[in-house]
Amino acid sequence: MFPLFVTKSKGAPTGKEGRSSTTTKQSHVAICPFAYPPQPETFFLLSRKIAAANRDVQVTMFTNVFNAMYLYWFWDPEQDHNLAFAAVGDWTSSAPADATLEEHLKVYMDEIGPNLRKSFDQFEEEVGSKITYVVADAFLAGVCREIAEERGVSWSAVWNSSATSLASYMHADEIQRKIEESFINVTPGVPVLPQASSRSLNNVSQFLPGLPEGIPAHYLPYGVLVPGNDSPVIKLFQSMALSLPKAEAVLINSLQNLESSVATALLKNTFHFGGPFTLTLPFPPIELDRTQTEAIFSFLGGHNHHPFSVLYINLSDSNTVPDEELHALAEALEAIKVPFLWYIAPRWPRVELPEGFVERTSKSGQGLVVSHSWGGVRLELFEMKVLSHKAVGMQLRNGSWSSVMESIATGVPIICRPTVKLFDQALNATLVSSWEIGTAVEGGVLTKYSAIDAINMVRMSRLKGFAIAQLKRDAEEDAANANGNSIQNLNNFITLVTK
Repeated sequence: MFPLFVTKSKGAPTGKEGRSSTTTKQSHVAICPFAYPPQPETFFLLSRKIAAANRDVQVTMFTNVFNAMYLYWFWDPEQDHNLAFAAVGDWTSSAPADATLEEHLKVYMDEIGPNLRKSFDQFEEEVGSKITYVVADAFLAGVCREIAEERGVSWSAVWNSSATSLASYMHADEIQRKIEESFINVTPGVPVLPQASSRSLNNVSQFLPGLPEGIPAHYLPYGVLVPGNDSPVIKLFQSMALSLPKAEAVLINSLQNLESSVATALLKNTFHFGGPFTLTLPFPPIELDRTQTEAIFSFLGGHNHHPFSVLYINLSDSNTVPDEELHALAEALEAIKVPFLWYIAPRWPRVELPEGFVERTSKSGQGLVVSHSWGGVRLELFEMKVLSHKAVGMQLRNGSWSSVMESIATGVPIICRPTVKLFDQALNATLVSSWEIGTAVEGGVLTKYSAIDAINMVRMSRLKGFAIAQLKRDAEEDAANANGNSIQNLNNFITLVTK
């Protein structure tokens, strides 16, 4: 049975199902992932690796009930006998059903501290093992630092994005101050930073040496250029920036050879590269129902005679991309006849592509559009298999850091169309272009011609491919070699938290 302990809170069932062994452990590591956006797989795989490194250590992942039940797909009663899950909070959020992401975040951040404390206490009582170490998603650094200090235990953090975005958060006050100092003629009564960020600030490294050259100010993550206010997102980032320097270690999902200059200039020596997590914390092979995958791999196999020709498209949450952009993309694909595999996440109302587009491209063999939930398992877990197929040579994604890491790990150039403004997708799109491993859609908006230009640009870069091929070799060396920098840093991190 799955080891889920559900705390006694309003709206949630009580009790436990098949709890793992209650033998008292000397060490008990609490893993605390962040809920927005949900990234339960990364923290589950890290939890499993920590548990496997020392079977005398109890590892507990404190997450919401939905994530815990989702992870049932991957939990193995023999392999994971010292790994358990504790539900944090209720089954449902107290935010209104139509709340914005910021409103959900406010409710979440208001509740996560009390909920974590309650879950820690109840789970410790249940298993008879005091928590001795806390591993936090970096976004929860502020809350987890407070809890760790209250309990007199050490803590570390995991940053599941780039060192560049992390450095910009850590030095946001400095960036703001230097930009303000550089602007004298401003409108009286109007905050300086919004005026400054709207001007032609095309190289933020002039304000913070160590950041990569050529990053426009408005591409920095949300909150970096905005002074303190009541926004829950900005408060979250500020709390993180103040707390992370106090962590014993911070593990970053990136490569030494990719961002070492940023880390050396702007981050403490307790920050270490452990990525790409898609290689250092890989998912075990998972077999899906053949009816769900047969059409996809049959389509890709039909293009094996033209290696690297297929464009893989997944913009994740299609709700954030206007239908007119999706229509423009469809027109571009037909215009240049590029083979494509397009995954559209199920949503309501459903995405309506141009009339006849799916039928025409399917009949001609040019493309395949798929849209289903994969039997409850997220498609992202199988994208490495899709991207590793020899027919796939390009991808169009939202620019999330995980998609950039998948691009490097597979050597498949990426086109970025950012879809979420609250985090770092726009910055990632800029980094992708500067590293010459892909490009960004011009203006961040898909039109017929911006899509054609981006696809043709990546096609040409594929002919060269030197930068991404070298980064792929670096990633494999760092993540697959026992002496690789990322593997060593990951192992040292595990040793630290289980000491």
